[in-house]
Amino acid sequence: MISKRTTLISLIVLILLGAGVFLIYKNAGKLITTAVNGIGPKITHVETRISNVYINPWTGTGTIHGLFLGNPAGYKSNSAVEAASIKVTIDYSSLTKETIVLKNLVIKSPQITWEGSLTDNNLSQIQKNLESSSKEKSKNSNKNSKKIIIRNLLIQNPKLLVQFMEADKPLEISFPDIAMENIGGDQGASSSQVSAEILGQILNKSSGVVKKTPELIGKGLKSITDGVKNIFK
Repeated sequence: MISKRTTLISLIVLILLGAGVFLIYKNAGKLITTAVNGIGPKITHVETRISNVYINPWTGTGTIHGLFLGNPAGYKSNSAVEAASIKVTIDYSSLTKETIVLKNLVIKSPQITWEGSLTDNNLSQIQKNLESSSKEKSKNSNKNSKKIIIRNLLIQNPKLLVQFMEADKPLEISFPDIAMENIGGDQGASSSQVSAEILGQILNKSSGVVKKTPELIGKGLKSITDGVKNIFK
């Protein structure tokens, strides 16, 4: 028969474990901010940061504030991607597991800057950086490294700024929402792989919009012509 003392000790242990798990969830925002600001620049090779993250420890919903993705050296735009807020819903049961599952991720009204040419631009360069980081990570794989799955991603009301090489000012054009599902697959993927997949979709969509916009094609051809003229000056 279980004694009252054993029951009391078990109850205390359960309370302490519950409190410990709650503290992990309560501090999830700080942990995510530290992780993104620490790991981000290493895998993108550009300035990458978020201001702060708030996660409700009871519901798993929250907001990421102040996303900033900079540009590689040589580009004059201030950034490649900026977003004031990102809504996120985390599967809290996954936080203590190998693969973290984000049920929903909604990036609201981001500013995406596409600078360069159709074949070589800031977004394609950052994507190459991410793919390179992913390959490097695979070579030095660590079984304890966290993986990520994003069940549903929505990039809502994006603003696309197109800046050709020799153009004075960027041109803002309408850009459709981007929806993606099951990023990272069933088993999850590294942060660099997930980021490369998302940026790849942004790059494909923005390139398609640029190619279908006559005004942009005209500016693009002019910038290429001007560039060739400058070479032979």
